[in-house]
Amino acid sequence: MLITVCLLTIGAPEIARAEGAQQAFKTVAVTDGNNRGAATLYGSGDNYITDLKVRVEFKNHAPYEIALEDGYSPFIAALDFGAEDKLLFCSSQTGGSGGYGNYRIYRVKTDSYQLLYDDKTDSKAYTYRARFLIGGFMDIYDCTTENDLIVPACPSINLGYGLALLLAFELFLYILKPHSRPPFALLCAS
Repeated sequence: MLITVCLLTIGAPEIARAEGAQQAFKTVAVTDGNNRGAATLYGSGDNYITDLKVRVEFKNHAPYEIALEDGYSPFIAALDFGAEDKLLFCSSQTGGSGGYGNYRIYRVKTDSYQLLYDDKTDSKAYTYRARFLIGGFMDIYDCTTENDLIVPACPSINLGYGLALLLAFELFLYILKPHSRPPFALLCAS
């Protein structure tokens, strides 16, 4: 009787993927007053990422998780709009035609979080139109309220996709709260 034994060595990354283990994609610094912490984006998969979540940890406080929608190219960023605390921006892409995505913004605290914006529910009633104007400005038109906001477009800056998204969100916040600081103030002043 002949017995053949085959040994297959599987490295740690393959074992983790085979078991569907979570992997960390990105960590950002977050604040709650004088408390400094970290938010880490986790998920499973190589292309379409499932079980997306953000784990928020502050020193001397129990960590907690925020469940996110699964998708491609998950992303988080800590946004500083001049307030005391940074806001946590989370996104993933659906893969549908037209580049639809999942976008949420949270205020994180040492022991809890507050959802400030969810594009699935908050954007339904809002429609905006934007166009570039001569002289380096952009006209943002709120179709719901029929108000215009004209802002410097900063054409000399080479904007990447992520930065353009963050700037678009800053415009959105400015339209909702027109008494906040003017958008692009930091970017255009430099």
